Parts: sequence; C-alpha cells; structure tokens
Amino acid sequence: DRNILEKSIEELTRHHDALRMVYKRREGNWEQINLDTKSKRYTLDFYDLRDADNALEKMAELGEVLQSSIKLSEGPLLRVVHFRLKDGDRLGLIIHHLVVDGVSWRILLEDLSGLYTTYKAGKKASLPLKTDSFQSWALLQKEYAKGRKLQKERNYWEELCHLKIEGLPQDKEVKQDEVIMDSSESFGLDKYTTELLQTRVHRVYNTAINDVLLTGLGLAIKEVFSREMSVLKMEGHGREDILAGVDISRTVGWFTTVYPFVLDVSKSSIEVESLIGVKEALRKVPKKGIGYGILKHSSQEGLEGEIIPEISFNYLGDFGSSAAGSGENSLFEYTSEYIGEGTAKENGKNVILDVSGMLVMGELSMSIRYSKSRYDSKTIQKLVKSYEKTLKSIIKELSKSNN
Repeated sequence: DRNILEKSIEELTRHHDALRMVYKRREGNWEQINLDTKSKRYTLDFYDLRDADNALEKMAELGEVLQSSIKLSEGPLLRVVHFRLKDGDRLGLIIHHLVVDGVSWRILLEDLSGLYTTYKAGKKASLPLKTDSFQSWALLQKEYAKGRKLQKERNYWEELCHLKIEGLPQDKEVKQDEVIMDSSESFGLDKYTTELLQTRVHRVYNTAINDVLLTGLGLAIKEVFSREMSVLKMEGHGREDILAGVDISRTVGWFTTVYPFVLDVSKSSIEVESLIGVKEALRKVPKKGIGYGILKHSSQEGLEGEIIPEISFNYLGDFGSSAAGSGENSLFEYTSEYIGEGTAKENGKNVILDVSGMLVMGELSMSIRYSKSRYDSKTIQKLVKSYEKTLKSIIKELSKSNN
C-alpha cells in the first residue's frame, strides 16, 4: 500500500538522523550536515511492471539510474523504489554508504517492518527510543584519541606497521590508478553446512565464524598463490565498548572500523592447527582494531611506519531470513533480483582482492571481487574453489571432533 509505505518511510527518516545527512565541500573540507525534519528527505518512486515483457531487466535499469543519481551535496541519500511485478511487489531501498553500515541495515529493516505492520493495523506507531547520536560518538572519539588507554595500543600497531611481507603474485602488472574492480567470483554453503559453521564447530576450540572463514582463506591463498602470509584490511562493525556511558546500539550511521591484520598460516600444514594460530592472532588485536584508525587519523602523533594490505575482508554477519531478523514474522523477505550496480565502476579499490561474506536465510555466501586488469578469471575461480573446499574440510573436521 503506497500510502502506508510513504508514512512508514517518512517516520523512519524523522526518527533516524543519519538518513537526513548531506555532505558539502567548503574551503577544501567536507562537512557532514544533519538536515531538519520539516521537508521530505527521501524519494519514493513507483513502477508498475506487470505488463512489461522484460520486467527484471527494466527493474535493474531503473534501479541503477536511482543509485547513480544520488548527490552527496544535495541529497536525499535515501531513495526508495516500489516495483509491482506479476508475482508480487518488490521494494528497493537505496542508501549511500556514508550514512549506513551492516548494523544500521538491520535496525532500519526491523523498524520499517514494524512501522508498516503497525500502520496497516490502524495503530499509532512508536519506535524504540533513540540511542546516542553519531555526532556524540564522533566528538567523544576525539577525546578518546588523547587518552592513555589508547596509547597502550601504540606499540602493537607500530610493530605491525614495520613488518615486511611479500605481496601476492599477479597475472598482469598494472598501475594502481588504472585498476577497477570489475569482476567477481563467489560460492555458497548449503543450510546444513552453514548451521554447522554457526554452532557445533566452535565448541572444540572456542572459535568464532571469523576464525574459520579467515583460516579457510589463508589456506586457499597458500594453495593457489604459494603465500603463507598475507596482509588483510579487516573491516569490523566499529561499535566497540570504548566510551563509558555511550549507547549506540540503535544509532544509524557508518561506524565501520578498518585495520591491518597479518593472516599467517605458515606455522602448520594441518588445518586445525592453522585455525588455532589464526584464532590466537585475532584475539591479540586490541579492542577489535578500533584503535588503529583513531591513532592513525585522530591522534596528534599518528603512527610510525605503514603496512599496505592487499586483501580486504569483511564478514557482514547474519541477516536472518526476513527483514525483521531471524525467527520473527515479517511482512518483508529478502529477494535476489538485481537492481543495478551499487558502486560506480570508476570507484577503484586500494586492494588487489576484496573478500566479503554474509549469511542470509540460513546460507553463507562468500564473494571475491577483483580486477581483470590484474587477474585472469581462471586464477580467481581456482582461488574460490580452493576456499570453498578448504572451508568445508575445516567444518567437517571440527564437526567430527565434536561428536
């Protein structure tokens, strides 16, 4: 129902400040500006494609136009598109990454589902209370950057920054500024294997999903590229408990932390021993890496030395089976139709490989993005097959050990 949808989106943008952001460049600096709630801070488009011969192609074409039309300085950074197809409706939610991250998506999808359902029932909607603002978090981080707690991490990060690690071999030599991430290869695990990864495999060595995913990746890199050590750019949710009395559990924004991590599988040829080594290395990272960026960009001294990651890694977590999360009744469910590229082709990456994964509807999917100017597709296909094989092997071995 368009009217109920409009009412729900309007309340969503009123409640979540980040959805009303714009970014303006003044005197060489970018400023983040939070606009008021008096005027409409989103767009909502409707397309009836029930009689279209190529409805899915049309949907992708329209979706890409909307995604590429976002202007940071003018806004809105939220665009909603409602498609009506023969077999039902599709709702596309397009939000610029500067104001949303993986945790934010869960919050917004849950709130939208709740708002729509409540309005449909003719009731007055009320969202949970706001948590601390993105602005408060940013200002308090500046204070944290000056404190003693953070300085205790300095030695760890500077030792890491001075390490010299051989880079990955490439099929073709190319200048960094000529690289566009234009291709990807992926694989998925079935529901049974994914369930094992979520539950039983961790009881043996008290591991987490990231430990297993990274070990599988490290061993695949070793098999395909003959490199036992590689430098990763790790992405985390960034909502770490570093500031007393601050609650950002329901705050929408881009909180993601980025930090370097050395993936080392050189200590053993046995998968389980490699897993233990990776797990221990991850546990040594102070406060899940949030201090690296604060020291590098917000502290007066910065960091001595620099280590250049070649691979980015981001496991986005479990998005459940519906837009309201796992185990809840929701009006909205995830769909797989394509609505265009989410990133401009000109947007390069300062890494060679971009590895990401997420869990949706009980199944894990992993993807590796790369540039055809660096690698032949058969090389990355080989890497993906090795990654899938190794991951399944680790899961199988740990499941047997737990019996």
